[in-house]
Amino acid sequence: MKTFTHAGPYYVGIVLGYLMIKYNDVRIPWWVNLCGWCSSTILCLSSVYGAYRWNIGEPHGPLLTVIYAGLHRTTFTIGIAWVTFACVTGYGGAVNKILSWSVLTPISRLTFMIYLLHSLVIWVRMGSLKERVYFNHYNMLYEYVGNIVTTVILTVPFYLLLEAPLSNLERLAFSRVRLPKDESPEGKQNEQLPDNVIETGHSNGMSRSNGISHGKPEIAPTANVELMGVKSFDLVQNEVSLFGSKNLNGR
Repeated sequence: MKTFTHAGPYYVGIVLGYLMIKYNDVRIPWWVNLCGWCSSTILCLSSVYGAYRWNIGEPHGPLLTVIYAGLHRTTFTIGIAWVTFACVTGYGGAVNKILSWSVLTPISRLTFMIYLLHSLVIWVRMGSLKERVYFNHYNMLYEYVGNIVTTVILTVPFYLLLEAPLSNLERLAFSRVRLPKDESPEGKQNEQLPDNVIETGHSNGMSRSNGISHGKPEIAPTANVELMGVKSFDLVQNEVSLFGSKNLNGR
């Protein structure tokens, strides 16, 4: 099978990923939600059962054949994309409850490996047959259940040995290192200040904490400062306050 035949579902998945990140908290009107679920159901069912009459031997025209062969994968993916988007945004209803059931969590972790291994299980089963098989509903159900159970059993060791370790390595490789607030430079600077210190900013890049100045000192006019029992004296160059002294600043 050519790779480009799956280009439609691939691009639908890309668009869905963008919408899930960009509009994950969007509010969907009830009529849009209803139309979305009806359209999704019609698209999925038409993709699955659209070729039923051809499979039972009825003739088919070239136009319908081309349309179905070119669009059935994409239309089915669009239907599944709506189900995914509705569940993520909180409009999944009963479908979201079923898909979020805790019993399905172990199987959901194995879905990718099941997808990769199920074809191998079917090929081995078909290659091991020695006689012709009569296909009726019972035999088809028997083959289906047997292939599913066999695939799940084979998937568990492959998941534990391959997918899980590689997923953890990928998560570590692409995760961002975030420093806690206490270890950040701002946190360390704030830890050095006493608890009763309130830091305020100034327009000249200087900060003040309970009268204690930090950074580049500003040139201030003559100020009256009360310090350690001394009533007042003139400070010409810098405005300084020390040991929790009260800066009157000429007032």
